Amino acid sequence: MAVGDDPDAMVEVLRTLAEASHSGMTGLYLNEADGKIARLTSAWRDDDCHLARNTPQPFVTLEYDQYPLLADTLAVGMVLNKSLLELPLAEQMLLAQVGVRQLLCIPLLDNGQLFGFLTFLNDDERRQRDSTELRLLSMLSNHVAQALLKAKVEAESIANQQRLRALVGATQDMVFELEPNGVICQVWSGHPSLPAPSELLGRALTIALPFELASELVQRVPKLLAGPTSIQFHCVLPDQVCLLVRLQRVAAGHRQHIVVLMQDVTTLMQDAARKKNHARYVKSAGRGHY
Repeated sequence: MAVGDDPDAMVEVLRTLAEASHSGMTGLYLNEADGKIARLTSAWRDDDCHLARNTPQPFVTLEYDQYPLLADTLAVGMVLNKSLLELPLAEQMLLAQVGVRQLLCIPLLDNGQLFGFLTFLNDDERRQRDSTELRLLSMLSNHVAQALLKAKVEAESIANQQRLRALVGATQDMVFELEPNGVICQVWSGHPSLPAPSELLGRALTIALPFELASELVQRVPKLLAGPTSIQFHCVLPDQVCLLVRLQRVAAGHRQHIVVLMQDVTTLMQDAARKKNHARYVKSAGRGHY
C-alpha cells in the first residue's frame, strides 16, 4: 500500500475504503506532535452524496478536548460508530455543518498510542454496519496505520542520511557502513584517494578498497564485532595520504554493522613531522655549537 507523502496514493486508498464501506466520504486525520489536535490531511468524497463539498475549518482541525466522546473512545483504541442523534451535542453540531447523519471513526495506533484516525461519513443514518463489516474495516485501517508508520520511518531514515551527508561534507570526512561479511552497504561521502561511492556500494571491502586499508579492516572488524564498540587506527595509502580510521559497531535490526569514519590527517601528520625534524635540528645544532 503506497501511502505516506504521496497525496494521490492516500486519496486512492480513501476512495477504496469508501467504496468498500459504502461511505459518502472518508478522511484521514493525523495528530499533531502534542496529541491535542488532529488535522484532516486527506479526504475523498463521493460526488453523488449530499455531504457538503466545502469542509468547514472546525472539521479540518479537531481539538480533542472539545469532543470528549470522540477523544476518549479513540484514546483507548475503540471504534466510534454512532448516528448523529446518538452523539453528544458538541459532536452533533460539528457533524451537522457537513450534513453527516452517520459517523464511524477507527483509531490508528502505534504500539497502543493514538496517532490519528480514519473517519467514514454518511448522509443517511439508516446505513448500519454489522460486526463483520466493522472487523473488516478495522483490519483495513490497521493496514493503513502500518503503511503510514513505515512511510514515516523511511522518511526519517532518508532525512537522517541527508543530514549525515551534509555533516560529513562539512567536515571533509568519509563515512561508509559495512555488513558483518565485509560488504559495503552504505556510502555517505567520498575521498579523492579512494574509489567513487558508486563503485564502493554493494562490493566487498577486500575488492573495493586499496590493499593497505582493506587489510587493516579485515583484521579489526572481527575483533570489533566480538569485543569493544569502537576501534581507531592510522592507515597510510600508496599516495602517502594518511587516514585516521574510526570503527563503530552499531545495531542494524538483529545484526551488527560497522560504521567506518575516515579523516584525512595528512597535513597534520606532515606538520607534526616537520616540527619533530625541526626540534631534532635545533637540538643537534645546539650540541655542535658547544
